[in-house]
Amino acid sequence: MRVSPGQINLQIPYETAAGAATVTVSANGQTSSSFQFLVTATAVGIFGYDAGHGIVQNADYSLNAEANPAASGSTVVVYLTGIGVPTVSVADGAAAPSSPLAQAQGAVSAAIGGANAPVLFIGLTPGLVGLGQANITLPQLATGDYPLTITLSGHQSTSATISVSGTSGGFQVSSALSLVSSVSVTNGTGAFLALEADGVSGGSVAVYGNYLYVCGTSNINVVDITNPAAPKVVYEFGDNDLLGNAGYEILFSGGCAVQTSATPPLLTDIVRNDGTYVEAYDLTNPAQPVPLSQLSDSTDLAGIVFTGNTGFFYEDEFYHDSSANIYQTFGYMGAANYSNASSPFIISHLQQGTAPASNVSELKVDMMIASPSVLYMAGTTSTNGSTTGAGVLDVYDISSPANIQATNQIQIPGTGMEVSVAASGNQLIVVGSTTTLLNPGNPLSTGGADFPLTGNLTLTFFDITSPANPVMQGNFYFQTLSPDGCRAISLNTGFYALSCGAPDLSATGEGFNGSLYLLDARDPSNPTIYL
Repeated sequence: MRVSPGQINLQIPYETAAGAATVTVSANGQTSSSFQFLVTATAVGIFGYDAGHGIVQNADYSLNAEANPAASGSTVVVYLTGIGVPTVSVADGAAAPSSPLAQAQGAVSAAIGGANAPVLFIGLTPGLVGLGQANITLPQLATGDYPLTITLSGHQSTSATISVSGTSGGFQVSSALSLVSSVSVTNGTGAFLALEADGVSGGSVAVYGNYLYVCGTSNINVVDITNPAAPKVVYEFGDNDLLGNAGYEILFSGGCAVQTSATPPLLTDIVRNDGTYVEAYDLTNPAQPVPLSQLSDSTDLAGIVFTGNTGFFYEDEFYHDSSANIYQTFGYMGAANYSNASSPFIISHLQQGTAPASNVSELKVDMMIASPSVLYMAGTTSTNGSTTGAGVLDVYDISSPANIQATNQIQIPGTGMEVSVAASGNQLIVVGSTTTLLNPGNPLSTGGADFPLTGNLTLTFFDITSPANPVMQGNFYFQTLSPDGCRAISLNTGFYALSCGAPDLSATGEGFNGSLYLLDARDPSNPTIYL
């Protein structure tokens, strides 16, 4: 264990069982309050430096770097943690033996730039405490920087960059997802979550043509991105409509979205202010959206998606007591007619019944239009204060908006709640969590409460060649990533952006202090997440 004024590095005892655990710190006769965290059997994490470059020793034991790459076909040593209990018994705090070697248990594989990299050894580094290493042979690759991932016992690490020397220029990690520029917007914006695609709910940043709409609680800023390297704010509006309540207290989704299938094209935003309404803006002139209508509903709306001039809305609402115990949840959905976008009206509400997916007490967290007659909803079977529900993909027949029918509810193994859906061609990914909401939550000084997701990120793949009958292809989870506030956006065939929160049980603001990842799902049997 190493202690400094602001940090403690410690080893979790091998005897600690998987599941919820607590830690306290004692110093100078005083003991801190306890902090809760999750323990898993394995959770490989590659040590890194310099913005994500892995701590890797080349064959000559020098540090791998862009200026010092490893040769294709050579063997490198990757330093890591989280291999779990080794094959040889090692006392807590004791150095690992050199004979016999303390190897990791379980199946192991590695990939560099998507290519298989044989693992010759994975286990504890002899002579050191708790440090793991993997000896990996590099595949034949062109010169470049590549993402490296290691999978142990079915659980994949996040990626680290490794530099390779080959025969010619190759794929560069930095070109896959990189910061191009930034722009400042006016106060009161408070934007969060991910870029928004038409037909997908949630998010507070939306794109239409060469314009970016940065939507916050009090106003919306229009950013001209014709030149992505030099974006500029060209217009600000919504102050008299949003009144500091746009997206307010919406658990997962809300915010604004561009609806290109509507006539005229619309920018919609969810506002909660003693009731809920959908604010719609005309995007005929995308540089200066014009207020068009407000659609009110008795339920607390969380998102709306369109097919043609019909909007389908849903709710993710819950109530809690002063001790932050959830005692009631709601998950209504319905449809609205926008044929005359200046005067929209409610067509129907889905009534609670016995058919699959129609229980209005089950939270509905995100949705998307799969085809003109099929809608998908991500959610959970958990109701009210229960934390034992299963994550689900609900399927609805929306061919008759006045009579929405729940046709199927697919429970996803190993998950407690699904939080996002996105599609690329005939591939659907459903993003979820291994657990439901933390209940009770974390009371805040403002009198509210946080109810973060405390589990691990899950990805489930479906073949939606027949949209009404999605077929599950695979289910994966990543022990080092949090699902809190996570959203998936399709980029192009097989690639997605993931905007996710932080794995912090005490986080405020529902955990939206997150990170942006690139998901390569071209091979759904071996998805890879790049930092």
